[in-house]
Amino acid sequence: MSAFKRRLPKTTHPAIPGTRQNLSTPSILELSTGIPSFDDILGGGLPLGCVLLVLTPDPHAAWGDLVQKYFIAQGLAGGQGVCVVADRAEDVVQGAMWVHQGDAKGQPSGEGDADPDADGEGEGEGDAQAEDADTKVKIAWRYERMKQFQTSVPAQSTSSEYCHTFDLNKTIPPSIISGASQSGQLSTLGVAGGHDSFQTALRDIETAVSLTAPRRALRLSVPDLGGPQWGDTKPTQLFQFLYSLRVMIRTSPAAALVTLPYYLSRPSVDAGWIQKLGYLCDGCISLTSFGADPSLSSLFQTYHGSLQVHSAPSPNTLLPPSHKLSVIRGLSAASSQGSGENNLAFRCTRKRFVLETLHLDVEGGVGERRTTPRASAGASVGIEDPPPKAKGHAHDIVHNAPTESEGKGQPAAAVMSIGIEADAEAEVGKPAAVKTKKRVAFHSERPDLYDF
Repeated sequence: MSAFKRRLPKTTHPAIPGTRQNLSTPSILELSTGIPSFDDILGGGLPLGCVLLVLTPDPHAAWGDLVQKYFIAQGLAGGQGVCVVADRAEDVVQGAMWVHQGDAKGQPSGEGDADPDADGEGEGEGDAQAEDADTKVKIAWRYERMKQFQTSVPAQSTSSEYCHTFDLNKTIPPSIISGASQSGQLSTLGVAGGHDSFQTALRDIETAVSLTAPRRALRLSVPDLGGPQWGDTKPTQLFQFLYSLRVMIRTSPAAALVTLPYYLSRPSVDAGWIQKLGYLCDGCISLTSFGADPSLSSLFQTYHGSLQVHSAPSPNTLLPPSHKLSVIRGLSAASSQGSGENNLAFRCTRKRFVLETLHLDVEGGVGERRTTPRASAGASVGIEDPPPKAKGHAHDIVHNAPTESEGKGQPAAAVMSIGIEADAEAEVGKPAAVKTKKRVAFHSERPDLYDF
């Protein structure tokens, strides 16, 4: 057999706009969720042909809707197809956030990546780290060149073409929404209440997938699946919808993000409920708010909730890319830990939504080092010397001085004075009464150590 091979020209297929190849499996094309830290947890992004389910069991929080709006905004900013399946889909799109100036499609990415962090709220960096970023180490200077501790991935590491930088203070302009609707980039599908609402939604989604341009990725957003607008939802209907949706988009350039209402996101719905949902979808993630438990809310004041990965997308591979590439999860041997999965949490700052590793706050609370006690508050306890013989005012500072004992040749005893300051105001016209300070004598040679 000849050892020579014919040199053939490399055939490269044009990539779909807004997608990129997975680092561990190049045959997988993935989309960005709009949140860099969320993409890291998924192993780089949401693969095409996969369904991601996000559970939010807290009835007083809307973290699932926030993730859906990031998903929609990233599709509109990246020029991809977006299909929203909801009862009031127009309101969901109008409430989505928008990019910074200079971070839109076709504009340089340098401004958009640096501007959001101007207030010191970067991905995984607190206020204290932002203030001390450029300061030199006064002690332990050998550690000055070491990499700073980070709890999440930096936002600057993601290109603007794949994942834009969004600002929660801004919403999508109406001109962008109307232009996307007229061009066919944005489509909204309503929900017909009744016993066949799930089947009707599946037929509409199948039509939207078939009408998508061949070289354009489609984002399917299904918020509050099985909510009141869907009618009387049964578990079998929900299972059939998720499985049919997964089969429908498996071979198409589309990815779906589905969220459930709070009463369908709890394990108490049925035996093994969360495990069943994880089997029917490619990925399943829970966002549990700390607001439901006052003890957790007071213990983790920096975070708003915890994140749990029930299953990660793994198309065409046995091991999910999240296990190999995720820095935040810490399952890979190349990460800093590599021995087990990290505890994950999320927090929402003034401008962005961040997923990061969970750590305990400063002992006593985050405001322990920032608050100082009042000058007149509390009580001062100490040891005080006898008043000096020289003329002058008696000080409140406590001193230590020996005293003569009663017998000859006996060691001197220490006198301890305890003074208590009261935060009380004297009445008008009457002088404030001066309290005499109590004295305690310490005798080491007597059975009774203290003599009042």
